[in-house]
Amino acid sequence: MSTKRTRTWAFSTAILLGMASAQAADWPHWRGPNFDGSSPETGLPTSWSKTENVFWAADMPGIGSGTPVVVGDRVYVSSLSKGGGGNLLGLCLDAATGKVLWKADLGPARREKRGNPSAASPVADEQRAYFLFSTGLLAAVDRNGTVVWRRDLAKDYGPFKILFSYAVSPLLHEGRLYVSVLHRMGKTGSFVLAINPEDGKTIWKVTRVTKASGESQEAYTSPVPFEANGVKGVLVAGGEAVTLHHPATGKEIWRYEHAAIRNGRLVTTPTPMDGLVACGLPQNNPAYVLKAGGSSATKAWTATGDAKPDVPSSAHQGGKLYVLDGDKKVLTCWDAKTGKKLGESKLGGTTYWASPTVADGKVYCIDRKGRVVVSKADASLEKLAEFSMGENGCESTIAVAGGRLYVRTPGKLYCIGLK
Repeated sequence: MSTKRTRTWAFSTAILLGMASAQAADWPHWRGPNFDGSSPETGLPTSWSKTENVFWAADMPGIGSGTPVVVGDRVYVSSLSKGGGGNLLGLCLDAATGKVLWKADLGPARREKRGNPSAASPVADEQRAYFLFSTGLLAAVDRNGTVVWRRDLAKDYGPFKILFSYAVSPLLHEGRLYVSVLHRMGKTGSFVLAINPEDGKTIWKVTRVTKASGESQEAYTSPVPFEANGVKGVLVAGGEAVTLHHPATGKEIWRYEHAAIRNGRLVTTPTPMDGLVACGLPQNNPAYVLKAGGSSATKAWTATGDAKPDVPSSAHQGGKLYVLDGDKKVLTCWDAKTGKKLGESKLGGTTYWASPTVADGKVYCIDRKGRVVVSKADASLEKLAEFSMGENGCESTIAVAGGRLYVRTPGKLYCIGLK
């Protein structure tokens, strides 16, 4: 091969590798690589069944509402043991085959009057996966299935007082593991933790006091990172307030408070955008967007019509915000900056608790009876496909990684892709 042809081949190869690297993305957190429900992955299927476009389907040992997370060639998912009681489990599966590589028994489950003990999603990096459960059990498990450390947060900081069972997914970001406990304030009050992921020791703990009372003190939201005007922080929503905390100290950088809402427990996790934060309100009140500066945040706009998510968190990609009203089964598309409503689609089906996922020009939604609706990710929100997974109790958000979709039903974990 001539020198000129060698250089041309090398240059072309570098471009192709660069493109592949730019398009490939893990799904290490339940809200995805950008913490906003989106993925840059392409070449994803529009429809599937229990057999069509299915690479593998792995049986789950018990129920779990957490979203699977994917890092490299590993898929991590939390679960209860068979029958819904027994023990709390962390599972690792081979992303290529669905083979269970290990199953970590992390501790006894607790029967909940309301809620699912295994509702939170794990988080992971290349070294470890971190599992958090309703009991307050937090554990780190390495790639080989060895439990590196575990903690009982309820024992360390007092019982969690939350009506529908504690279900908060942790955040792993820039060398710290963040956990929020927003509940009915007892002696210790609601608080936010930063934990050293290497050894499980607390780096800092800050008490988070708000004006909320009763059930309005409770939240099922997860911390997410946010940056605006060069200021980095961790967003925490609940207790009738959204706060940004300094990553190194936990010190509150800014706070936005909304009006009191009766029994206003908050479920929707904030969605970070470009200098903006999409937020939900409890009890079928409208979604709204904050504009955040370096040290303050103000309301930019409020959604109108059927954009009252209550449970599903909103998704964002390409300057468009997708809000799913889970009770009215309506998906709306908004211009994230201006608040202009661009489109609306009535999805039908039953209630949606899982959040929408945006990737490859599509919006993926799954209702509690396992009915999937795939729509165009544009102002039209045109329905591209509707089909059923055939299982009730689907509450996990659809994850995307490596050109494939990962769908958790009560009984199985599916890996979906174009064959």
